[in-house]
Amino acid sequence: MCYMWSSLVTIIVLANTMENYDPHSLSEMTRAVLIATQPLPLLIVFYWLLAKGVRKVERDRG
Repeated sequence: MCYMWSSLVTIIVLANTMENYDPHSLSEMTRAVLIATQPLPLLIVFYWLLAKGVRKVERDRG
């Protein structure tokens, strides 16, 4: 479920960004920041999955 919301947010952000995206008018730093921030919503999902896995391992041990 969380992955679905993360994907939805990523798609909305990409659609809004690419609608007005003209790479020739942006500086290299701005383009690099845009590329670097696109996968950030997925980091939340990866952290959630990692935490869920760690909790499961701890529950199985004890």
